[in-house]
Amino acid sequence: MAGAGTLLDGLTGEDFRDWNGSGTLVEPYPTYDLTRESPFGWHWGNRGSVSSAAIEKPHRCGWTPLLECEFDNAYSPLIERRLERGRVILCTLDLEARDGGDEPMAELMAARLVAYARMAPARAVQPAVLLGDDADGALLDRLGLAWRRTDVLPVVGTPVVLGRGWAGDEAALRAWLTAGGHAIALPRQIGRGPLGITLTRSTTCGGGEPPVTTCWNGAEVGHVDIGTPGFWSVSRSYRVPAALVKPGINLIAVRVWDHLGGGGFGGMPDDLHVEPVDAAANGLYHPDFRSDFNLGDNPYRYMRW
Repeated sequence: MAGAGTLLDGLTGEDFRDWNGSGTLVEPYPTYDLTRESPFGWHWGNRGSVSSAAIEKPHRCGWTPLLECEFDNAYSPLIERRLERGRVILCTLDLEARDGGDEPMAELMAARLVAYARMAPARAVQPAVLLGDDADGALLDRLGLAWRRTDVLPVVGTPVVLGRGWAGDEAALRAWLTAGGHAIALPRQIGRGPLGITLTRSTTCGGGEPPVTTCWNGAEVGHVDIGTPGFWSVSRSYRVPAALVKPGINLIAVRVWDHLGGGGFGGMPDDLHVEPVDAAANGLYHPDFRSDFNLGDNPYRYMRW
């Protein structure tokens, strides 16, 4: 549990399991085609349900889970977003319309939620402080992060984002962190980074096997070779420089060299696509989130529970 003051005080994970009765939000005994395997596993009965529709935690936009559950704790049945003068609370706990008996925890949580929404003070939105440039700021915008830029470390308690080219006073940074500060360093683009992080440029990739090369209008935009982990099946995603894109027809060419087994492309047709960098910049989930079954992000498709 993530915790939220008096809302969850005194409660543990044991209080959120095997509730009396059955939730009624979803069909308890669906009709299955028994000649085929159910894509997301078998569902039979709603007895003991706590939440019939926990949602995947939004990747962006400032939502805070108050309860976490399911695969990798990536889902939440109780989530909130703080605004400047209030909050939005989304509750998918099965608090009402339960069949088969009363549940004290459902009654307790319903009462606490109302009190929490009425009495808990709203927390002002605190933007992160960016020590970086315009490109770093554009990345934070795509991630949906509220931020402001400065050249000095703020007071302890304000989160800091170190830009990809930050090369400031490392001693001051260490002292600030020791005093309780929190910082996130973006992927480095210079050899020397903060706190002992260093990068070494490599002039070779792999052991000399011919690469799989992707070109846009005749210019290479990316490649995979034998030095790439899982090179035979890795998913490739490349950013095309704006200077290479032209109005009308653009040519994408992929050189595939096969040294064993069947050659060519694998995967689904939808895997080969082009989209603007900011295609889903304002969504709740990362642009690479997929909802299809074969390669989607829903963990239930693995059926390993």
